[in-house]
Amino acid sequence: MKSQNYILVLLITLTFTQIFNNYHQKKLIVIGQTGAGKSTLCNFLVGKPMFQAKESSESVTQKFQTEKISFQNFNLEITDTPGFTDPKFQDNWQLLNDITEYIKSQKIDFVIIVINHSLRTSNEEYILKWLQNTLPLNKQNSLILVNQHRTIQNFCQHEQESIQDLQVENCETNSQLDLQNNDFMSFIKMTFTNCQIESIGYNSDMRSTEKEFKLLAKKIKTSLLPYAILDHSNIMSLEEKIQIEINKQKQVCNQTIYDMQKHQIQQKLSQIDREIIEINNQIESSKQNIQFLYSQIEDTPDGYYTTGILWWLEIHFYFTRKQIQKNKSINLRIEDIKFEIAKKNFKLASLQEQIESYYIKLSNLSSSSAIENHQQYQDCLKQISQNTTDLINTKNYFQALNQQ
Repeated sequence: MKSQNYILVLLITLTFTQIFNNYHQKKLIVIGQTGAGKSTLCNFLVGKPMFQAKESSESVTQKFQTEKISFQNFNLEITDTPGFTDPKFQDNWQLLNDITEYIKSQKIDFVIIVINHSLRTSNEEYILKWLQNTLPLNKQNSLILVNQHRTIQNFCQHEQESIQDLQVENCETNSQLDLQNNDFMSFIKMTFTNCQIESIGYNSDMRSTEKEFKLLAKKIKTSLLPYAILDHSNIMSLEEKIQIEINKQKQVCNQTIYDMQKHQIQQKLSQIDREIIEINNQIESSKQNIQFLYSQIEDTPDGYYTTGILWWLEIHFYFTRKQIQKNKSINLRIEDIKFEIAKKNFKLASLQEQIESYYIKLSNLSSSSAIENHQQYQDCLKQISQNTTDLINTKNYFQALNQQ
């Protein structure tokens, strides 16, 4: 009994220790384009320049850099990552996979994606879609930080992306850039609908910048990180995500075609049931008609009278012949009705066979192969969601880059 109590106390102690450790030890990773301000944010989070930061289009952070810092009742691991650059200079697909694998293997709790509002490369939207679809991001485990850096500029040519080369001839007008900027912000909000989005003014006034970064760092450390939980089991590759979405579409199409065909069969069965009821009513009416006709048949004498008054005999013979003709006509009518009843019974048998065949079709609808061979099913598959289309386009984009 004492040993059992000891084991129970030990299990409870281990459980609370794990909870305590999970709460007081958090791991954070910062992701973003080159020059977005990732390393600067990391330095403000740790409170000292432990991460090398520089205003440049060339990534200063060439590999994953992790630093540990202890706060009051709080231990934090911060990982800075190499920045994404123009696809002509770096294999961003490989870097994305490396980041995903790192988050999964190192059990990262919180993800910060830093986006420079004004310095963008041609593939940034694809990168952001890739991150949003491969990582299970939400308000509890992620922050999208939009860095409002300087006046809006644009790299008309992505071959040169240094700060000194911002002014490029033949760039769009300011109004066009404003429009692009607004569109990009809308894109960020639509892409990361489940995440927190913060803006920060990274400008030449260092005192103002420092104040904003300090306030943001405080919010991250006190309000976001203590409760951060990232479900690493839901981290998946883009191919896996696409296959999941396609399977979802298949299920939707399967159910849609199944419901449609089931409804059609049930409608047909209802129609046949109504037809059977009508035919049975007609047969019952015909049988009653036969009974009535039988009641109209009268007996006729077996032979002729040979004695009696002549005029009486003639009258008798006349009415006898009339009755025989009437009975013959009634019998012919009865035979016609019986033939009609036989035809209706044959129709009933045929309808019963149809019912059985429709019930077989109904049972076969549970077979996915039968539905998948349906043309409407194939048409339904082509109507994939916009999200799946974006996933496929993103995958195709990076695959095309790798083949160059």
